Amino acid sequence: MKEGRLTINGHELDSEHLSIKYILKKENLAEHHELGGESEIKILLDVSQDEDMRLKGIAREIVNRVQKLRKKSKLNPDDDISIFVDYAQDSQLIKAAVESKRAFIEAILRKPFFSLDNKPKNSEQIANEEFDYEDEKFQIVICKNN
Repeated sequence: MKEGRLTINGHELDSEHLSIKYILKKENLAEHHELGGESEIKILLDVSQDEDMRLKGIAREIVNRVQKLRKKSKLNPDDDISIFVDYAQDSQLIKAAVESKRAFIEAILRKPFFSLDNKPKNSEQIANEEFDYEDEKFQIVICKNN
C-alpha cells in the first residue's frame, strides 16, 4: 500500500490495476459495537451505554407514560395541570432519573414535575396510574390546578 504496487508470481501490479478495500466483519466486532453505512463509507459506533444515557432513557420512559396518561384522560397539552410522581423506596433507578433529569422531563412535558409529597390536599385529581419499569414501581398523578 505504501509503495503503490504489488508483485504476484513475478507480475507487478500498480495502483492502476489494484483496488484496496477494508472490510470489517460484524461477527468479529465486540458486542457493544455496531457497524453501519452504505457503499464505501462505513461507520463503527460504540453503543455501550453510560449512566447518563441510561438515566435519560428512563426519563424518556417516564415522559412517555405521562403522555399516555394525559391522552387516556383526554387532556390537551395546554390544560392547566400539575404532574406528580411517586416511587417506591427501593426504586433507585426511577429516583435517580427523576432527580437528575427533572429539567429534561419538564421541558418535554412543558409542565412542572413534582414529588407526590408536594401535592396540595385540596387539588382535584384527574388521573392516577401505577407503572412498572425494570421491576421498579412508580406512580403518576395528574391534578387540575385551582
